Amino acid sequence: MECAALEALEEAGVVGEVSAHALGMFRYNKERESGETAPCIVRVFTMEVHEQHDDWIEKSERETLWCSLPEALARVTEPGLRRLIEKFARQRVFVSAA
Repeated sequence: MECAALEALEEAGVVGEVSAHALGMFRYNKERESGETAPCIVRVFTMEVHEQHDDWIEKSERETLWCSLPEALARVTEPGLRRLIEKFARQRVFVSAA
């Protein structure tokens, strides 16, 4: 959970409240600059974002875009991450209907 908060700050400049438990996980092969691939396991946590900094460590390496859940699903091509975004969307509907 603390690692997820640090990654969010470094990669997107966001600060907020990270969920205590992972939404889920997925595996993928990360392609390195050398062309080699490395198997990775990613645990995904939700975060209620309180603020986004104007500048952060990886700003020049990232493109950030705030969008709706349907738009996020349309943009994400990684199957494991798509599955988790869909899971999050279902949970949000359930919670808001309660």
